[in-house]
Amino acid sequence: MEQDGTAQHSDTEQKMRVMEVAAAELQSLKSGRDVYIKKGAIFFRTDRTIAEKHVQGQLEELKEAATASSTS
Repeated sequence: MEQDGTAQHSDTEQKMRVMEVAAAELQSLKSGRDVYIKKGAIFFRTDRTIAEKHVQGQLEELKEAATASSTS
């Protein structure tokens, strides 16, 4: 069972790293630049600030999940 927890922890860390990179890429875009957010199987066009909030929200969820799994 120890390996399953390690694999899940590694997967969560990888997802967190992807979200951190996405946030950094969004911050490097010019203001007013349209970006796309994937929700389910559909992409929605939005502006950079909304996309940044979306990515930060996902990152916070992953951090909370990582904290919860490490305490149990």
